[in-house]
Amino acid sequence: MHGSSLIGTYLRIFLATAAVVGPLGCGSDSVNMSDFDASLGPGDAGVADANTAVDLPEGQEAGVLQETGTPMVGYCTSKPAIATVTSISGTWVIRALATQQVSAIGTILYPQTLFYMLTTMNQSGSTVVANGVYCDRAEIDQPSSRVTVVMPDKWAHTQKVVNRSGTLAMGAGGISVLNFGPLVELAGAVPGPDTDALPTTVTDPRVIDEDQDGNPGITINITGLVTGSLYSVQRQVTSIAAIPVAPDRFEGVLSFISDQKVLDSNPVLLTTLYATALATTDPTPCASTFAMVKVAEAEAAVDAGPAVSCEWVRQHETALFPE
Repeated sequence: MHGSSLIGTYLRIFLATAAVVGPLGCGSDSVNMSDFDASLGPGDAGVADANTAVDLPEGQEAGVLQETGTPMVGYCTSKPAIATVTSISGTWVIRALATQQVSAIGTILYPQTLFYMLTTMNQSGSTVVANGVYCDRAEIDQPSSRVTVVMPDKWAHTQKVVNRSGTLAMGAGGISVLNFGPLVELAGAVPGPDTDALPTTVTDPRVIDEDQDGNPGITINITGLVTGSLYSVQRQVTSIAAIPVAPDRFEGVLSFISDQKVLDSNPVLLTTLYATALATTDPTPCASTFAMVKVAEAEAAVDAGPAVSCEWVRQHETALFPE
């Protein structure tokens, strides 16, 4: 999630990196802020409406049970749901995969971003409150790209706090459904009213050096035929709907829209190149997904604090979420 013939040449090389800070840490300049959930007013960016259902990709209908022992349509999992999970209080590791569609001069690419979070879930009745931090962010290389996007460790490992509320309630077919409604998040700028325009210059007083690397906003590096750094601010809105596929594992669909402004770049040409490409959410069903797994080891150490750290999460990402 920086003569005219020269720009055209660089743009063709640059297309695969135009959405260098993909969703969930992420974004494009194409979002219309009027599309954001109107219920999320000023000051609501930290906690979403627990009763707002996720917007599923076109062609999907959540909660349709196909037949016993087979996956449910609309939750982006190949595994069958178990009947019920009544409580999810405890420590969970979350994996979110976000996919964008980048287009320009007849070329379309689908850059993907992975995010891992360490979260404590507290449930009271059907209400669930999740408090946690981002532990890791990573770009997935595009096979057709001759440029590599690199999230520096400063940003990839920045432990940005994420808090949201949702519900765990009975859905169709007697299956428990976890819903987290729209959550607005900012990166590289201080929070304000959700409908405020993002900063566009490094001199805007709302801009912060969130990854603490000495540059404004957050930094993404590019190497290969085009080499440099982009400094940007971002805003994203995410929603989640998931079902239990095991007592300690949920899988589901991630929905998002995003917005980004490049404040500056090194070299400056990257700012111009970024502005010419269009990045939007990939409309393909299940292009963006959500999964979370419960970490039993951490629960045994509640009195002493979490036994699992972000460093532990980064070391065990593949084992926690095997393909």
